[in-house]
Amino acid sequence: MTTAAPKPDDKKLDLARVTDTEHFLVYTKAVPYPRLSASVSEVRFLIRLLQAICSIASLVGMWIATYKSSFTSATQGASGLNAACFTSISSTFVALSCMFMYAFPATLGVPPHRHWCFSRVEVCIDLVWTIMWFATSIRLAVYGRCPQEAIIQIANGQFIVVDESMSSCFAWPFSTAAGFCAGALMFLILCMGIADLQRQARLVSAESHTHIMFARGNWRTT
Repeated sequence: MTTAAPKPDDKKLDLARVTDTEHFLVYTKAVPYPRLSASVSEVRFLIRLLQAICSIASLVGMWIATYKSSFTSATQGASGLNAACFTSISSTFVALSCMFMYAFPATLGVPPHRHWCFSRVEVCIDLVWTIMWFATSIRLAVYGRCPQEAIIQIANGQFIVVDESMSSCFAWPFSTAAGFCAGALMFLILCMGIADLQRQARLVSAESHTHIMFARGNWRTT
């Protein structure tokens, strides 16, 4: 009398020897969207907030240099003021857009397990604006020249010379300093993005060898 061979116990399966695609480990994602309070307290959100503040501060300094001081159009053009204005305005929109994406990922259709990751597009944008910030700030620092005196017409039709070295010349260094701060913050988050892309590449490599997916939050087996 012969007996049937016992079936192998699946629970005792040696997972170290499982390499074919028929033995994938199936996981169910339990990754809810983070709360708004958690998203706005992340380091990258706070860095973007500081970027927006520095960009606006630099723009305010350039506005003072344009409309509140007696700088000539030749002086403004040679200093790269127009390029700096474009950089500050566009950088503000970049920072605000990223902050909105971090705070409201569901609105933009970002999956929960991808919410905390940097994308290649975001890293490329940070690289471009890092270069733009340092280029425009260096040009403002080198070519920006504050007039030491201005000719103002008084009520009786006469002209007087007014020393402006202390009253309005703070616009150049203020705008330049804010621009360098914005560039440094952009470079900081660029480094964070590059490090995150490298981490994602390592996880993808690990997934291809172990057939196990990685994501933020808790996972439960099914």
